[in-house]
Amino acid sequence: MDIKDSMLYSLKESAEITDIPLRTLQRKAKQLNATQIDNRYLFLGSTLKTIIENRRRKEVVSAPTPRHSPNISPNVAPHLATKKPAELEKLLQENSNLKQEIENLKEELSQYDIGEDERLEVFTQEMYEVFETRLLEWKEQNAKIKSQQKLFDAKEKGLNDVVELLKDQSEHYKNQFNYQKEQSTRILDMHEQLIKTIQQNNYIEAKSKGYDKD
Repeated sequence: MDIKDSMLYSLKESAEITDIPLRTLQRKAKQLNATQIDNRYLFLGSTLKTIIENRRRKEVVSAPTPRHSPNISPNVAPHLATKKPAELEKLLQENSNLKQEIENLKEELSQYDIGEDERLEVFTQEMYEVFETRLLEWKEQNAKIKSQQKLFDAKEKGLNDVVELLKDQSEHYKNQFNYQKEQSTRILDMHEQLIKTIQQNNYIEAKSKGYDKD
């Protein structure tokens, strides 16, 4: 697979590319302080290349001793000095295979490493089934609560909209009432002023004709 240096790869994609257990990559991500988006670790393609290269070097270092150099000093391993070259090479090959197997097992087991904020629990099959059932029930209940919360929020928003509309209408009618009241008061004042003017004119006219002496 063509790995692009500047591209980000999820843990699942990285596990498929490098053939390294997911748990091991999670631990490496923490150690390398890998990029996080939405609390999910992401590896740069250049980082994956480095991980793959380091793994390849480990495999080369632990590779079997070449066929032409099964030389072991009798001072280091005297019990092997009496072995025939073919037998010695076979033992070296088996030893190398065992070392490689140990490294592979270490890497595989590293996915079960426990962090400072983690803990490992052991369940019987029956306990696990109960736990799984409770987990499913919790997920369903949590989904119902979220759904009901959305419905409640929608109803509350609708109710608030209605209340806001009624407030606007009430304010409108209140303003209309005040306007009509002001208009009525103004007209009433005009009528009163007109009546006074008519009365004054009538009085003046009556006085000029002598009607006020009757």
